[in-house]
Amino acid sequence: MKSTFSRRESPHPPFDKGGPGGIFFVGLFICLCLALLDHATALAQEKAVIEVPDLIVRTGEAPELRLQVRSAGFFGQGIGGEVVSVRAGKWEGSALTGEGGWGRLALPRLPEGVHELRASLASTRRYSARPATGVAAFWPLRRPWAVVVLEGAAAPAKREALPIGSVGVGPPRDGAPDGFRRLSSTHAVVVLTRRSERSRAEIRAWLDEHKFPAVPVVFLSGEPGSGEGASADLKAWLAERRKEGRRLSVGIAERREDLHAFLDAGLRAVRIGEGGKIPEKARRVPTWKDVRKEVPQRSRLDTVRSERPESVRVLPAIFGDRRIGTM
Repeated sequence: MKSTFSRRESPHPPFDKGGPGGIFFVGLFICLCLALLDHATALAQEKAVIEVPDLIVRTGEAPELRLQVRSAGFFGQGIGGEVVSVRAGKWEGSALTGEGGWGRLALPRLPEGVHELRASLASTRRYSARPATGVAAFWPLRRPWAVVVLEGAAAPAKREALPIGSVGVGPPRDGAPDGFRRLSSTHAVVVLTRRSERSRAEIRAWLDEHKFPAVPVVFLSGEPGSGEGASADLKAWLAERRKEGRRLSVGIAERREDLHAFLDAGLRAVRIGEGGKIPEKARRVPTWKDVRKEVPQRSRLDTVRSERPESVRVLPAIFGDRRIGTM
């Protein structure tokens, strides 16, 4: 007996390229191919590192940023021919790396304060690199400085707890992040370290992880040393800042030799925590919460004068208590 049932034909078969089902599967196939291509390209890309050094400049200057792109690894080589995009707030620029992987970029005149610099590689199929961050500190000469050797902000690290590749920085000392913020409200805070410049990203990540305010990090080129040559690198750096006309106010460190270097340069030297010998004229405080007690505070008159240009002389007026400025 022949069946009387008939199959109803669909006007658009599921895999008909002209129907909605066919269009969906074709689009899905194309997306999968593109994803596989991107994955293969990422696997073929070599890892690179962007180095963005921190800048300290006078307010009103337009500094030049010198950055580097190098292959990953401790012995990574510079990579030329790469375009690096740099952002500072709403401003954005780019630099092309050349010999040794170095690139140069002129920054604009930014307002007084510490500004974050964020650098990333432009579209490239040769290398992949994580975005790098640095800071540009625009400070006037009148602003007093607080110089902190990294060990003055970090507690000693336990060697057995350090992961492979760690820069050996322990947890922050008690109250250090808050102490930095309070000190930054009145002083230009600078962090010094004798670690390798290759640890720049790790130190910046450590500061960000523990909620420190944005501060420039300076890498000293020498070794701590001992005896008569102790802290020669720190002494030379302080002398250069004096020549620039910077107002060096207070130095915070752990090593006795560094405290001596601060005292010799005319700074107030402070050590945080108990234990260890310190110079006779140095100060010791239990925690970072007590640092402000040892920081020289500017008088009201000094603050008023410092807010005026250095070329302005203040003379008393003949009417009341007003003051007039003359060039």
